[in-house]
Amino acid sequence: MKKILFPTDFSPAADNAFLYALQMADTLKASILVVHLYELPQLKRNLPNTIKEVYESIEKEAYSSFQQNLPHLDAIAASNHLSHIPVSYTVKAGETLDAINRLATSEQIDFIVMGTKGASGLKEILIGSVAAEVMENAPCPVIAIPEAASFDGKLDRIAFATDFKEQDLPALKKVLAFAHDFSAKVFCVHVDTSHTETYLKRMEKLQLAIGETADLEYRVLEGSHIEQTLGDFLEAENMDLLTMVTRKRNFIQELFNYSQTKQMAYHTKVPVLALQARNF
Repeated sequence: MKKILFPTDFSPAADNAFLYALQMADTLKASILVVHLYELPQLKRNLPNTIKEVYESIEKEAYSSFQQNLPHLDAIAASNHLSHIPVSYTVKAGETLDAINRLATSEQIDFIVMGTKGASGLKEILIGSVAAEVMENAPCPVIAIPEAASFDGKLDRIAFATDFKEQDLPALKKVLAFAHDFSAKVFCVHVDTSHTETYLKRMEKLQLAIGETADLEYRVLEGSHIEQTLGDFLEAENMDLLTMVTRKRNFIQELFNYSQTKQMAYHTKVPVLALQARNF
């Protein structure tokens, strides 16, 4: 059975992502591990009694909040006829990224599903949130769910952002396997900002490596800004999920090098599946 890790702070964004995780688990026949994280402050070590009291107070508050919100999560599952999904719960102390990574490794998690708050576009999802740190460093694929995203349990159309380089081949194969579970079609999408068709040989080589399949289509989009062009494609083609390979932060920053002063052209409601290159 596959396992999904779901970190939550019980916010509306997290609740929406929990429903997504439940519906995803239903299709994949997976179980869900819900984790509520809290951090302990760094206090001066020469105050041991004070440290103990503060830590105990924070721990008590974290566990109390967790217990109070469990019925709410159960209600989300019940109201959507998903109470049959195996769900377990835990509370962990520690820095968010480290705690999630350690738990994902120790529990042999297949996917991490988490909500993003205030994500107005692809750049904010990939750079401007805690989810971005997890997406870059997790030991398994991560799905970031924008607060405005909706999911009916079906993933019919999946976009895979690529420059058609050979190094994307392992990730594409993983996306195709994931899409197969949902009977979805995958669109390999490349944004050609140079308008020189230098991508053609790379695309042909990738096509040859993958072989013929009815569930895969290649699209080349012309545009000056990757984010805007890709966002327009996601909206126009009704994509259910955007998948991409994350390598390092400066790669993402270069990929989405979009002017901060220019109005965001697209406010995405499309979840993003990040596949970490080092995990292949």
